[in-house]
Amino acid sequence: MRLAHNRNLGWAAVAKIFLVVTGRHWSAATWGTVGSGITPVTPELVADFGAVLDVPSEDLVAVAGIGLPDPPPTAEPSVSGVAELIWDLRDLTARQLREAGDFADSLRRRLPHLITAARSGGRSPTDTVTV
Repeated sequence: MRLAHNRNLGWAAVAKIFLVVTGRHWSAATWGTVGSGITPVTPELVADFGAVLDVPSEDLVAVAGIGLPDPPPTAEPSVSGVAELIWDLRDLTARQLREAGDFADSLRRRLPHLITAARSGGRSPTDTVTV
């Protein structure tokens, strides 16, 4: 959990990021119990931390003294760059983070329209064509 805190991630942020990146659905309080040593660190959790924080699992194994699951998991291609994004976002102010979140939300809402436009050669279904 200290590695998460080095990236300015509190328990709630860790819970959200792990859900999106790994599918692990734990409450913020449960992540707190991991940090305090109440919930044991499992090989699967070590692998998940490696994927989320972009730290080689072998390094986490050396630090935690816990083996990796067999077979070791591979990161989903759709989440590549998440760790780098987390690292970069730690320097933003609360206002800048809200603005970035609002921008991401607007892109997410526009995504179906953008995909349709890309598939139709750059034209959206509402564009008019003059001959």
